[in-house]
Amino acid sequence: MLSAYPEIRDRIFQLARDKGLRVELAESSPRSSALLLLIWDQAHINIGRAILPTRHLNPDVIADLERKLEHIFGKDWLQ
Repeated sequence: MLSAYPEIRDRIFQLARDKGLRVELAESSPRSSALLLLIWDQAHINIGRAILPTRHLNPDVIADLERKLEHIFGKDWLQ
């Protein structure tokens, strides 16, 4: 399972590109410790939303993120 912020971020962007989706990062700043991911489809409808911590990722946080985006990227998308 991926567990580092850069790996998870890159996987999200790659999977979204593969599915023709757009990922938008909201509420991000250099001082922020979490990013709000908004995932849009071709019709500009928000189909997914999740918080991606940039620091202090733990197994519970990662499992929650995987669950929240499973309906978009499929089961075990972080494996």
